[in-house]
Amino acid sequence: MIALRVLREGAPLREALIERLPITIGRGEGCEFPLADASVSRQHARLERDETGTLVLRDLGSRNGLHVGPRRVESTAIASSVRVRIGGVEVEVEEVSDAVTQEVRLPEWHDRERRRGLRHHLFSTLLGVTGWVVGVASDAAFWSPWEKSRGVALTSHLIGALVALPLSSALLLVVLKAFGRRLRLGDTLATLARVVWLIPLTSLLAYLAYYLFSSGSFAVLHGLLTVGLTAWAIAEIAAVRRPPPSRAFRLLWMLAVLGLAAGTSVTASLTAERSGQPQLDFYVQRPIAGWAGRSLSLDGYFAKLKTTAAEASAEAVAQRND
Repeated sequence: MIALRVLREGAPLREALIERLPITIGRGEGCEFPLADASVSRQHARLERDETGTLVLRDLGSRNGLHVGPRRVESTAIASSVRVRIGGVEVEVEEVSDAVTQEVRLPEWHDRERRRGLRHHLFSTLLGVTGWVVGVASDAAFWSPWEKSRGVALTSHLIGALVALPLSSALLLVVLKAFGRRLRLGDTLATLARVVWLIPLTSLLAYLAYYLFSSGSFAVLHGLLTVGLTAWAIAEIAAVRRPPPSRAFRLLWMLAVLGLAAGTSVTASLTAERSGQPQLDFYVQRPIAGWAGRSLSLDGYFAKLKTTAAEASAEAVAQRND
């Protein structure tokens, strides 16, 4: 059985199944596969099998010819499928088998391009804006006694989220469409709406870890948590509506982001060390029922500060003598 499909920008517009050969393709009334296009001759091409049984598409001396890619050809053999240009019409010829009907898996069905209604767009926007506002309100600096205009700040963030979320979704849609991804605005909007909730999630985990770990351990954990969730968010954005399997694709994106973050961190640390900039792990939160978390005694802090200062002084003297 032969499948003939008329394509427009790679997407099928019309399909016909042919059981008997040969057939003539053209604009004339007697053609078995008519193409109503002025660039197509009345009898443009013939699809048949040669003496060896190979499926062949032959030009019948048409004016605009038969093209495979940029080349004009007199005939082309079809092993499994081929896309040709008959005049100005793109046609796909594929030899298909009458096999058992294949079951469509649920993930494959969900991955198909589909339209989403206004209700879905409004829900995604509301979800993303809520996550944005909750993320701002979950920041410890937002509840600082020096923050006198929380209402104004929250309102400005609300308006900013209402504008930035749809614009970012449209930009992401254009970028992924350029890479051949089949998706719609509702897909990118829903993905960004979910990713935004990583902001309050990071703040919540940091809030809990602050009281459980020492200052140095918390600084390391907070950095790893921020970079890890950022890498996961970028991988999710890059994999929007990507055909499966996409687990390896997400993993590669996460590894790439983590590698870039590690390289940037090492470079920044070396630069700060060579320039003599101090490395601070300054982070403040409000006490819970008077408990401020794990602490270091003041005497121990001054002792550590004295030791660090002595080491720095000795290193400076050694470098000056060199």
